[in-house]
This record gives sequence, structure tokens and C-alpha cells, in this order.
Amino acid sequence: MTKVGGYEESILNKLRNPDKWTILDNSSILNKLDELAEESFKKGNLEGYLVASIIYQQLCEQLVRLLIRDAHFLIQLAVFPISIEFRVNERATFGQLIDELKSTLDFNDKEAFIQKCEMMNKFRIDVVHHLTKNKSLVVLHRRLEHVKSLYDEIYTLFDDINDDFRVCFHDFKKDFADSYEGFDQ
Repeated sequence: MTKVGGYEESILNKLRNPDKWTILDNSSILNKLDELAEESFKKGNLEGYLVASIIYQQLCEQLVRLLIRDAHFLIQLAVFPISIEFRVNERATFGQLIDELKSTLDFNDKEAFIQKCEMMNKFRIDVVHHLTKNKSLVVLHRRLEHVKSLYDEIYTLFDDINDDFRVCFHDFKKDFADSYEGFDQ
């Protein structure tokens, strides 16, 4: 058995508690925002679609942040007990976060997830930053009708990817239980 301290203990503490593995920051408000987006989208009008598109983009940003944290944690587990810290830019734009996700380890459906997120980001930029350049509100309305299906595709991919990370973390947890003194405590 190996004794640990400091950095190692913080990694082992996180690994001991599955509730800490893949948690979205402010999950209660994110759930409420998701409900608001759903309600807004169901109105079927331009205002509802605009509100939903902005919320869906922000929710996607949080999903990307979580997958980056998942990848970082998996790397930390893979090189353990060697210490590796990752700097997190809390002010990163959605595009910067997507680029950071591109730069981390590969995982199932990574390319599809990134492609859909890039579509969401481009869509938001086109709609929000070029709102007044639309030829008509009818055209804008038609464009916005597709935001929910794009978000749903992104969320489905995220859910599968996140589950895969959790399986990996669980495998590490089983392996570490045999190797580190007091791990199960």
C-alpha cells in the first residue's frame, strides 16, 4: 500500500466520490434555464425562438466545459501519482472552449460533438451579431426553428460521452482501491 498527501489526496478524494466526477457548475440554475428555453421554444414565435437559442448556446458552453474537466481528470488519473494541473480560463469564449476540447484527448463521438457545437456557435453568432442584417423576420424565424433540434443532438452526444467518462473513472476507482492505503474510507 502507498501513502499519499496533498495533490494525490485531492485526486483520490475526487475519485472516491462519483458525485464529484461529472458535475455541471450551478446545475440547479442550468436545469431552470433549460426549462425556460423549452417553454420559450414551445411558444413558436420569434421572441421565444430567440430566447431559446441564446439559452441553448449557453447550456452547450457548459457541456463543453464539463467535457474538458472530464478529459483533464482522466489524464490526471492516467498519469497518477505524477502531478499535472490544468489551467482553466473561466472567461473563455465558446469558440475558445471548443478549441480547447479539440486539443485534449480523443474520445468516442468527439468529432461529431465538436462539429455540432461549432454549428451552434456559428448559428448564435450569425443570429445574435447579425440580427439586423436578416432580410425579413420570417427568414429569421425559419432559421431559429432548428435551434432546438441542434441542441437536442448536442445533448444526446454529450450524455453518451459523459457516460463513457464515468465508466473510465469507475474503472480507475476499482484499480486504485487495491493500490492506495485507506482509499475506500
